[in-house]
Amino acid sequence: MPGFYKNTVAVFLALAVLTSLIAYACLQRTFLSDPLLPSHKSVIPWKAETDSDVRIGGSSSASINDTTHSLDFNITVKPDVEYPYASLMLIFGDPENAGQVADLSKYSTLSFDVKCAPQNVLTLTVFSIDEKVTKPAEIATYRMASTYFSCRENWTHVEIDLQHLEVAEWWLKTF
Repeated sequence: MPGFYKNTVAVFLALAVLTSLIAYACLQRTFLSDPLLPSHKSVIPWKAETDSDVRIGGSSSASINDTTHSLDFNITVKPDVEYPYASLMLIFGDPENAGQVADLSKYSTLSFDVKCAPQNVLTLTVFSIDEKVTKPAEIATYRMASTYFSCRENWTHVEIDLQHLEVAEWWLKTF
């Protein structure tokens, strides 16, 4: 009789472990997660570019230090024009075909670690295609949804819900 109970417990434990492994595998596949870095392992093609107010007479600057193993960049905004700005852009799509953008609609969250010196507030803006409005040659026709996040001098984990970004009122009124 004791042998029967030992075998029953062993089978039960084996089935519990197998069930746990299957549940873990199912959960991993439920929540899509694709890292962008290191860049050579990214499943989504992307490239980084900078922009600043230099083209409107300002002297703000943005420079990229590394995009291979981390996203390391410097931004300096100087208030010598009415609306100074400097930005880093990640462009998702085929680098060989400028008109081919990546479909990121299956992603709901963006998470990353960030550090700034000095402490600051940054904006994440996502430009997306609105089939009725967007004209590829006119950047203002892309739907611009954004959010703000804090950036401190120590590493901070940021998680952004892409379903709850805010679209600027001027864009909604215009288009």
